[in-house]
Amino acid sequence: MRGVSFALEQGETLAIVGESGCGKSASALSLTRLLPPTARVSGSIRFLGEDVLGMTDQELREIRGRQIAMVFQDPMSSLNPVRTIGVQMEEMLRVHLNMSRRQARARSVELLASVGIPSPARQMTVYPHQLSGGMRQRVMIAMALSCEPKVVVADEPTTALDVSIQAQILELLRRITEVSKTSLLMVSHDLSVVAGLADRIAVMYAGEIVESGPTTRVFDHPRHPYTLGLLACIPRLDGPRTETLRSIEGGLPDPLARKSGCPFAPRCAFVMERCLVDPPALEEKALAQVAACWADLSEVTVAEVAAPVAVSPSAASRANGHVLLSVADLKVHFPIGTAIPFRPRPVLRAVDGVSVDVPRGGTLGIVGESGCGKTTTGRAVLRLVEPTSGQIRFDGHDVAHIGPDELKALRPRMQMVFQDPYSSLNPRLTVADAIGEPLVVHHASQRGALRPRILELLEMVGLPARLASRFPHQLSGGQRQRVGIARALALRPSLIVADEPTSALDVSVRAQILNLMRRLQDEHHLTYVFISHDLSIVRHMSTKVAVMYLGKIVEIADRDTLYSNPQHPYTQALLAVVPVPDPQIERGRRRAPIRGDVPNPANPPRGCRFNTRCPHAFDRCFQEEPELADLGRGHRAACFLAKPEVAKDQLQ
Repeated sequence: MRGVSFALEQGETLAIVGESGCGKSASALSLTRLLPPTARVSGSIRFLGEDVLGMTDQELREIRGRQIAMVFQDPMSSLNPVRTIGVQMEEMLRVHLNMSRRQARARSVELLASVGIPSPARQMTVYPHQLSGGMRQRVMIAMALSCEPKVVVADEPTTALDVSIQAQILELLRRITEVSKTSLLMVSHDLSVVAGLADRIAVMYAGEIVESGPTTRVFDHPRHPYTLGLLACIPRLDGPRTETLRSIEGGLPDPLARKSGCPFAPRCAFVMERCLVDPPALEEKALAQVAACWADLSEVTVAEVAAPVAVSPSAASRANGHVLLSVADLKVHFPIGTAIPFRPRPVLRAVDGVSVDVPRGGTLGIVGESGCGKTTTGRAVLRLVEPTSGQIRFDGHDVAHIGPDELKALRPRMQMVFQDPYSSLNPRLTVADAIGEPLVVHHASQRGALRPRILELLEMVGLPARLASRFPHQLSGGQRQRVGIARALALRPSLIVADEPTSALDVSVRAQILNLMRRLQDEHHLTYVFISHDLSIVRHMSTKVAVMYLGKIVEIADRDTLYSNPQHPYTQALLAVVPVPDPQIERGRRRAPIRGDVPNPANPPRGCRFNTRCPHAFDRCFQEEPELADLGRGHRAACFLAKPEVAKDQLQ
């Protein structure tokens, strides 16, 4: 981070955006000197006229939490796991505002209620692990607001959340800034998330701000190629679908090997000779909009850069083969609690009757909120989780009931790409060893051919051969995910289950990975089960989409039908809250997030499982569980109102 300058007015929201490693989180943490002692901070940080860099430790303690509050990315690691929510809430108030225990408790209950937490008095007694991700993030926001700070710094507060919970948190932050006039500094890597929230945007690259200005102006007419590329990378639900996403190839420069010229030059489509030797300074390109670029982008628009690529006939028809994977009435139940004699042991119904077919060469997208059972379904298909009952047939083989030896022989044809490549790769194995391990275990390569095959796989996923000797911690997130894909491809599988493979990646790296997966699918005739909570990505990747809720599929259809004509209220609600990278659209709409949280799968509601959150629920929904009704052309939905005759009766 070098030469970063910005100002934040009262009641204003400033968003700092950019890829991981660009310095945006370091900029936010430096405001209250939360960087590690090894960091050397220079310049000036002035808060209400006082220089933060010159404050004593006691003065810093007075403003941290009291005047400037932080909302961190991962609330689970920020909250104390061995203390109740109430104790942690009360501590802030007693330390900073000198409240009594009774006053602090009453104020804490009031704050939890203000951020939309149901039964706030009861939630005061629970521990962080007993709350959902969205509830934990709301607790963090309530704690940040407890002392009525003048500035709230939110560091990626919605990155790991479902689209519905993300909408709730964004609406909450928007309401807070409007009602209490609190200033908000929002750190994010996703421009679509901040489109309707930020008044101004600062785009960071390689430790520097490369563009800054009013949100609408930056989105409508970006003046830096990096901003232009970030906007073009985002798949949009409100536009035509493209076969290939635009991406910013390459990665961030090494901060320890600073070169002359513009740091973005190696990745820039508008690079000139001057860019290689002369670093541009921030200069005004339009009213209140500055950018550090020698090129004139005043006539270039995002629409031109992100112009749709025509769908090739082979790609459009690749899912017309016979059924490769068939799942019928799949159930995965986990016993919970302690067994009591003469009483049935309670079970958590993670997957409770899923049936779906996946054609060879096609992609089944599975979407839904956390806890809906989509990951367990994917793992059960590969027998990484033992199914309780049901059938799983893969290319004629009964996967659910075969023995260990038969399953091991079948494993090379069914592989998985995990959500977090850092935890799924052995930190003690080099890239070459990690990719070569399945080849050795399954005796799929002769000793002399192992190294060439590893290098071939690295080239296949777009990684240079020099990375073969590196360890996972020496790679970027995108590179680690490519290693995970190379490892999955090593045994030439027919089916790959991809579990949230891009959820933790920046938008530019995400586009690279999705393009890679599409290219590999066409070249190697792969079949995907693609699991995600991001509906825009699922639309881009899938040929068929299944929407899961509380262990069941509530709607399934081909991609175009489901996105153009959703029939289940849950699908409609999910699509309604997906953010789009357009401030004019986002500012003009107020999302209606799905009310409440997903019920406990150990005790699902009677009747329709969505009835506790459905705005259209009627008496029958609370008594009878709807079956997946056939709506024609492979479109099915588990909703009484999806049937025209029922919907007509209810409207009368």
